[in-house]
Amino acid sequence: MLLFQLSIGGTKSPVPVTLTPGASGNVTVHADQSIITPLLQNSVQAIDLPANGSVSNVQIQFTNGTQMNITGDYQVSLLGVPVTQPFTLDTQLLVVNCQVQIHILQANFSNISVTGLVSLFEDKINQKLAQLIPQNNLPGNIEFCLTNIATDAQGINATFNLVVPSSPTPTANITKPIAIL
Repeated sequence: MLLFQLSIGGTKSPVPVTLTPGASGNVTVHADQSIITPLLQNSVQAIDLPANGSVSNVQIQFTNGTQMNITGDYQVSLLGVPVTQPFTLDTQLLVVNCQVQIHILQANFSNISVTGLVSLFEDKINQKLAQLIPQNNLPGNIEFCLTNIATDAQGINATFNLVVPSSPTPTANITKPIAIL
């Protein structure tokens, strides 16, 4: 039992983040907990969780840098009996190929470290996150790329590089709403 716990427990180091030259953007979007929490809860619900479990009561805390702490309850039915246990995830946000990704640093389930086990779901979570921000999907052939992501106590700041194609005929006072998040 101890060997099993040691194999799935522990913590991971944050991935070093370095901005590449030309990674600056021209649009910055700030999203607070009221935006991020439902997006995260919906993306996790869309994943096939172990034992057909579900996640509820998701709460997020942001720290300065690129990290956030996620807490909530994991619910599963064992032999027909509903069981709810608390979980915590310490994560790092990264930008890979214009997409936001989560790197799991530490995971605890009912105060037991399960980082190695939860890390197996990191790719599935990142696939769902990639669906939330489609690439090059704005009206008027507007191209965009997520270039940087940072967290502070209030939320997430995402920097995008938007490229708006020039129009052959000038247009004045035309505005189109752009929904990024």
